Amino acid sequence: SRLQRQASPAAICADQQQPKRELVAMAGPGRGSTLSKPLLEGQTEGKTVDQWDWLKDLFACCLVRPAKFSLSNEERVDLEVLRDRHCNEPFVANSRETDQMLCKIWNVAFPEEQIVDATNSKRWRRLGFQSNTPRTDVRAGRFALDQLHYLAATFPEKLRQLVRQAEELDYPLAIGCFNLTHMVVVFFDLCNDVTVSPVAGASPANKVRLQHFAQLCERSPHGPLIVLHELFCCLLGRLHEDWKALRIEQNANLMDFPKAMQGVFKAHEAFCNVPRRQIADLQLLLIVRACCTYVAVFQA
Repeated sequence: SRLQRQASPAAICADQQQPKRELVAMAGPGRGSTLSKPLLEGQTEGKTVDQWDWLKDLFACCLVRPAKFSLSNEERVDLEVLRDRHCNEPFVANSRETDQMLCKIWNVAFPEEQIVDATNSKRWRRLGFQSNTPRTDVRAGRFALDQLHYLAATFPEKLRQLVRQAEELDYPLAIGCFNLTHMVVVFFDLCNDVTVSPVAGASPANKVRLQHFAQLCERSPHGPLIVLHELFCCLLGRLHEDWKALRIEQNANLMDFPKAMQGVFKAHEAFCNVPRRQIADLQLLLIVRACCTYVAVFQA
């Protein structure tokens, strides 16, 4: 059953005082990645996430009996905050704020081609929008654009890299981002309206997975919104690597893109089987795929 809902305050723009730091989804193939200081959450400088933690997770899933499902008051509040203040804000296509967010995303992705108004143009297709009118592609509410805006504001170099490589790999980056946002929001039952996942056959999180997510939100000093934003960034990195692997291994075309979304969903579902203690653990979503991609490229 859904948690009791509260009145919805105005959504918080993702660009408000966010710390600049390197994307946690940047673990290279076959090695741990030094985490940026804002995400360490009390660890010592230079602490790394073990590349074999995914194997430990596998054994944990098999050997550890799930605890009885029971959300604490703090965990319940964190989920309510996400649902009531962020994930269900309506998208106002012609608002000044929407125009500013679109301009920010474009200007970060293409710093040599600055714009001051997000007018309709063919250029938006270079960012991975389906049409010349980017606002029409934001169909599941404002939060999808908020998360892409967070990526641009917090990890500008990573966005530029993804945009460049997405053009080479022939997939629509912005549409992929919006689908990931909707996938996660549906998975954790953060939608007020009845809706379906963009991943065919995807089931919502069971009680154990929902509790593990709520626990991570409650443990993080950055708050539940940043946890959800950072999860989006890592899942986008995973989607990018999964699609790259499909192109290498199966010569995939855009009609095969749902396979990449399916793979990301399954990876995320498995990730949520194990309790997580800090945001830095999210990079485990990428380490296994990065290793597999490295092997595929080497074999090719």
